[in-house]
Amino acid sequence: MHYLTPHAAETLVHAFVTSRLDYGNSLLAGLPATSLHTLQVIQNSAARVLSRTRHRDHITPTLARLHWLPIPQRIEFKILILTYKAIHGPGATEDPFGLFLLDPETGKINITGIVDREKTPVFEMIAQAYDRNNNPLENRLPIRIKILDINDNPPVFTQEVFHGSIEEWSPLNTLVMTLNATDPDEGENALVAYRIISQGGSQMFSAQTRGTIVTSSLNLDREVSGHTSKLVEGRDMDGKAGGLQSTAKAEIKILDVNDNVPTLDKYEYDVSVDENSKGKELLRIKVHDQDEEFTDNWLGDFEIVEGNENGNFRFEMDEKTNEGILILDKVRGLSSYLCQIVLWL
Repeated sequence: MHYLTPHAAETLVHAFVTSRLDYGNSLLAGLPATSLHTLQVIQNSAARVLSRTRHRDHITPTLARLHWLPIPQRIEFKILILTYKAIHGPGATEDPFGLFLLDPETGKINITGIVDREKTPVFEMIAQAYDRNNNPLENRLPIRIKILDINDNPPVFTQEVFHGSIEEWSPLNTLVMTLNATDPDEGENALVAYRIISQGGSQMFSAQTRGTIVTSSLNLDREVSGHTSKLVEGRDMDGKAGGLQSTAKAEIKILDVNDNVPTLDKYEYDVSVDENSKGKELLRIKVHDQDEEFTDNWLGDFEIVEGNENGNFRFEMDEKTNEGILILDKVRGLSSYLCQIVLWL
């Protein structure tokens, strides 16, 4: 050995001595010190060769300088590096099985499949270290894996068709309806912005970002258009380009207000009465009104304001035809009458 360099001597000792001492030495765990004495003598001799220590010198400082563990500690060290790790819980030993795998040597957790945050946003598992006899070595370590969201779900409207109504001639920005769509993503990926993408020929309404549809014109006239249909869009990412979108319909009914004056076919009507005509229909006067049919705004109402002081006549309304019916109530003292009639709105 005196003809070898220190590096060459160390290489030979590791190749022929220490490597043999470590090979399979985990099988020697638990043996008494007397059974390990021979191996310790071999290690001591190798250390003296490398360090050129005399036989009578104490070996412990020499082993420390060489950073060599004594034989019992080398066996214990081998057992420790043979320790393996495992994880338990959903995603590992429970459904979905084997989604996460733990490298028993490095401790790195790898994923083997696709995860869906909307189905399972968080996986909570337990990590445990075991010795070669499957005995736990340390306290269990909780592991919490949070699945980060990507924008993989478009908004879904809660209704295919939304219905709303608004009175004609309503002020600007009057609320008509509120749209609603849900998105199972989170954060901005779930923030839905709304807009009207097809007005259907009219520009009377606008959709605000958060889903309210309001009036954008003062010229809502039911007699011109009593109904309108809009195609609306909900887009996530707060309406940004690249956001996912879906569509629905918004049906808006324009409600009638009493904004039309009724008219008659003539301004003067002549009628003759036969004797014994009490209770009979004498005349029908047609009322024309552009307001919504069969509503109070459309139905006329007559009142005799002059010439019927004796109460000989009265009016009834035919609600199906919007005609005023003049009826003779009394024939007593009846000769010739000139009556003034008022038609009420």
